Amino acid sequence: MRAPLFALLLGLVACLSSLAADGALVNRMRGHPSPYLAMHADDPVAWQDLNAAVLERARREGKLVLLSIGYFTCHWCHVMQRESFRNREIAALLNRYFIPVKVDRELEPALDARMMEFAESSRGQGGWPLNVFLTPQGYPLFAALYAPPAEFKEILTRLNELWTKDRAALMRLAAAEAGGGKGPGKAKIDGAEARRYANALLDAVAANADDINGGFGDQSKFPSVPQLEFLLARHVA
Repeated sequence: MRAPLFALLLGLVACLSSLAADGALVNRMRGHPSPYLAMHADDPVAWQDLNAAVLERARREGKLVLLSIGYFTCHWCHVMQRESFRNREIAALLNRYFIPVKVDRELEPALDARMMEFAESSRGQGGWPLNVFLTPQGYPLFAALYAPPAEFKEILTRLNELWTKDRAALMRLAAAEAGGGKGPGKAKIDGAEARRYANALLDAVAANADDINGGFGDQSKFPSVPQLEFLLARHVA
């Protein structure tokens, strides 16, 4: 009887471990050897280390991964921590709908360079904090830099809405971008789908326009080349 009982106990332990692994996320930054990561230990955001288990969980739960990259002496990283990552309402959104991952760029320079390349190609600018949303397969989908709390909350809300409604299309787009738009992974988007995305982008840009002072948003403003090119193309059309 000992062998079957031992096997049963092993199975029970494995089952309980699996349940624990898929339980509520908890902040993993406490005691981290990186000063930048350790300073996020008291954030209400359930920050994770980037590893294979995190991406596997994202795949199981079908969630986007927020890859938030910064470094200890980054001024705007500290500002965004204070304004957004310690904001309990924003933290609740992140913990419920995303897998939040904190990265010290000094520990992961290659990853930082790759995500910066994506931000610069998709936004026309880069910087830190660098917040890149990844598909569960690890492909970058959307990049944001510093954003004030209201704007960052809007980004989270809109991304979650789009992900819920058009997950398959967004996964194709991200995979195509990661592959340079070549080969069998190239996204195929019909005219109706392209118009829907264009109209959604136009609505988002219009909602963020500063009608009094010009530009977009209500904080420090930097020109986004892809956004301006899109608006010019729409105007000409």
